[in-house]
Amino acid sequence: MPLESPSSSVPLSFPSLLPSVPDTITSSSLPPMSYITSQEMKCILHWFASWSGPQRERFLQDLVAKAVPGKLQPLLDSLEQLSVSGTNRP
Repeated sequence: MPLESPSSSVPLSFPSLLPSVPDTITSSSLPPMSYITSQEMKCILHWFASWSGPQRERFLQDLVAKAVPGKLQPLLDSLEQLSVSGTNRP
């Protein structure tokens, strides 16, 4: 079941605690992403931004343990570099 914002008029804004994606990453260097996957990621980032520090830490530990066992630190280091910027687009 896709995760969606309860209303399309609710802006998804993210506080500055999430670092920005480097400008050197272009859309041509990334594989295409489905619309549903993109919306799910925006929803999760929106939730993530509102959680407390311990909640974010626990979520990241669980995510890494389930996604790539044995590669915890490199993924956590990479997650510190993620952010969302720009205007909301449908």
